[in-house]
Amino acid sequence: MRNHSGVFSVVLSCIFLSATHCAEGQSYRVERVASGLQQPVYMDQAPGDPSNIIYYMTRVTSGGGNAGNGTHGSLWRYDMNTRQSTEVLNLSHRNLTLDLGPQGFAFHPDFNNPGTDGFQKIYVSSAATGGPVNYVEEYAASGPNGTVPVSGGLPVVNRTLLQYNNVFGDNNHVIDWIGFDPRAYDAAPGSPERNYLYISAGDGSNGRPADQRPEQKSNIVQGKLLRIDVDPNKPDFYPADPQKNFAIPDSNPIPLWNSQHVGNELVGTTLNYTGPTATVSYTPALPEIYFTGTRNTFRMSMDKQTGDFWSGDVGEFQREEINFLPADPYDGTQAPYDFGFPQREGTSVFVTRASGDTSIQWDLAGGGSISTNSINPIQEGPHAALNNGSSAADAEIRSTSRSAYIGGYVYRGP
Repeated sequence: MRNHSGVFSVVLSCIFLSATHCAEGQSYRVERVASGLQQPVYMDQAPGDPSNIIYYMTRVTSGGGNAGNGTHGSLWRYDMNTRQSTEVLNLSHRNLTLDLGPQGFAFHPDFNNPGTDGFQKIYVSSAATGGPVNYVEEYAASGPNGTVPVSGGLPVVNRTLLQYNNVFGDNNHVIDWIGFDPRAYDAAPGSPERNYLYISAGDGSNGRPADQRPEQKSNIVQGKLLRIDVDPNKPDFYPADPQKNFAIPDSNPIPLWNSQHVGNELVGTTLNYTGPTATVSYTPALPEIYFTGTRNTFRMSMDKQTGDFWSGDVGEFQREEINFLPADPYDGTQAPYDFGFPQREGTSVFVTRASGDTSIQWDLAGGGSISTNSINPIQEGPHAALNNGSSAADAEIRSTSRSAYIGGYVYRGP
C-alpha cells in the first residue's frame, strides 16, 4: 500500500551512517516549495538545469483520485523563483487504479548537451489497466517551452524500451523507480555508463504461495532490479521482440558470468542453476537482471559519491526491509546478488497468509541451489499488517505507526 500526499516538500536531511557522512549534531530543515499538488510521487532535477528548476510527477492532475475522468498524471517543471508549474508531459491515457499510473522518471545525463543522443531525453515508468501493462518509455522534450510534443492527442513516444504485463494480472507492485547511476553524470562524455538505466520492477503478486512468485525466476523481469543500455547506436539485444528495445551492458552480472563460464551458463527458471544453454528444456537467464529477490522496491537510490545502492522493500505480512548493495559488486565469479524474497521476508521465513505454508518450493531441476548470493537487509522492522496482535512486535508497530519502507537518500551536505 502506498500513501499519496497532497503536499509536496523538499527535505534537506542527513543520514547518520558514519562520521564521514554528516557532522555530529548537524541540523536539517524542511522547506515547503509547493502545495496543493495531487498525489505527487517523485521529483528530480535535470542535469545542467539552473538550481531553481525542479521536476515533479503527479498521479492525477486534479481531484478525483482514481476516477476515470481523463485527469490522470503528468510530469511538471517547476520554477521555485516564480512558483509556476509547466506541464511537460501529460499521461492521462495511462488509466489507473490501485498502484497503476505514472511511477517515476529520469533524465539522461546528456539531457542538456546538444548534439548528443541523450539531449532532451526523459525516461518515464508507468503502468496502465489492461494487463496491467508496465512501460518504460523514452520521450524527447523537444516541443515548445521544453515540453514533449503531442500528436493525435497523445504524447509522442520516442522509444518504448520495455513493456510487460503483470504475470497474474494483479493491479499492484508494478514497474517502480528508474534512474541512472549519479556518478554517470560526472563521467566523461561518451562513457558507456552514461547510457545505463536502472529499472526496479515490482513482483506484481500479492497473497500468492511462495513457489508462484517471480522473484527467483530468471526468465521473468518482475521482482528484480534491471540494468539496460539505452544507447540507440548499440545493437538491440532483442531484435525480434517489440516489447524490449535496448542493449545489454557487458558488465551486467549474467553476461559477466556467462563469458567466464562457457558451457556452464546461467539458465533455467532458477537463477543459480547452471548448465549448457543448448539444453532444450532451459532458456537463458535474462541478461538485463542486475539483482533479484525484491518484492516491491517502490523507491531506491544510489549514493552519488560511492554508487552504493539503498532501497526500501515493502513487506507483505511480517517484515519491512532496508537493503544495501555496494557499488559495482560483480566480477564474473557470482550470479546476481539476491535479497531473498519470497524465501524469506526480512530475516524471517516467509509465511504465505492464505495457506500458512512456510515451505519454499523452487524449481531445482538439475540439482541447482537457490540464493547462493543471498543478502540480509541491513535494517528490518515489523509490518503494520500485524498490528491487531498482542505481541511485542505488534506493540512496536502501534507505537510507531510503522507501515512500509519505500526508500530514501544519502545526503552529505552542506
